[in-house]
Amino acid sequence: MITPALRRLITVFALNLICVTGALAQSAVTATWEGARAKLVNTRHKVYVVTVADATRRHVCRVDSINDSEIVCGHRGHTTSFQANDVAALILPGRHAPLHLSFASSLALGAVAMMGAGIFSLVCPACAVVSGTAALVFFAMAPATAFHTDDTLLYLAPGQSLQVNLD
Repeated sequence: MITPALRRLITVFALNLICVTGALAQSAVTATWEGARAKLVNTRHKVYVVTVADATRRHVCRVDSINDSEIVCGHRGHTTSFQANDVAALILPGRHAPLHLSFASSLALGAVAMMGAGIFSLVCPACAVVSGTAALVFFAMAPATAFHTDDTLLYLAPGQSLQVNLD
């Protein structure tokens, strides 16, 4: 017979697994200019623009606007526009370093809360329960923060092959 505490623990991990699976199973964006426009319209996303002239270099671009014929980027006080027929690829960068920091901080907070639960168990049992619950939440949250998201290809021009790595 499964004890109630073990049942709750299994439920927390199952919910965490469901959330992570849902986050990773999002549908892929079609790599067309219209798909990129739909993704970037009315936002100020940071994207990498790879041009036909220099297909091995990424240009950092904060999207000001995108329409059928061009993408307008604002970067460090100046505006650059790329014609749609000059763009080989648009790449949406993934998240890298901050996730590692959040994973480490989640584990550290869980360890501190677990240590607090041990200290509070002698003085205040109710406080120990709260601290232990916080430790469980931080430890359950840690795997979800450990995922590294790769760069996403938003657009690839017809007849082009990507010569830069998506990492």
